Amino acid sequence: MKAIIIKFTMAALLIACGQLTFAQCDTTVVLKSSKTTYLDDKGNVKSEQTEAQNATITISKRGL
Repeated sequence: MKAIIIKFTMAALLIACGQLTFAQCDTTVVLKSSKTTYLDDKGNVKSEQTEAQNATITISKRGL
């Protein structure tokens, strides 16, 4: 009886986790920024090169 309960619980967890991983596939995500900060070739922030500049990145299921 205990083995049946464990198998059922494991199956339920597997199904729940599967649903969570596909939860955002149809959702379009939009990232917006109003400031651009430039980096040097080593990845350090160049404090003198920061500009007020709008940027938008859209990520969707469709791709490009």
